[in-house]
Amino acid sequence: MAEAFIGARIVGALGERAATLEPTDPRILLDGVEFLLGAGDPATAVAWSRRAVELEPSGQSYGALGEAMFAAQRYEEAATALRRSVELEPESVRAQFNLANVLQIMGLLE
Repeated sequence: MAEAFIGARIVGALGERAATLEPTDPRILLDGVEFLLGAGDPATAVAWSRRAVELEPSGQSYGALGEAMFAAQRYEEAATALRRSVELEPESVRAQFNLANVLQIMGLLE
C-alpha cells in the first residue's frame, strides 16, 4: 500500500515537472503517455496524447489518445481516436485490437 502511494506521488511530481517543460517532440510525449498509463494516471495521459496529436497527427498519436481515453473510461472518444489511428495506419494490429476492445465494451461488437 505504501509503495503504491509513493509511486503515485513520484508520478505526480514527474508529471507536474514534465508539464512545465512543454515538450514539442511528439515522441517524448508518447513515451510519457505509456509511462502515465502504466502508473495509473489516465487524465494526464489524455492531455499529453492530445498534445502529441496536435504536434503530429499520426496513427501512433491517435492510437495513444485512444488508449488514454479508454483508460479514462471515455469510450466514445476512445473509439473515435482509434478509428482515426486505423485510418492512418491500417497495418497497426495494436490499433485494430484496441478499437475492437472499445467497440465490444460499447456493445457494438459481439
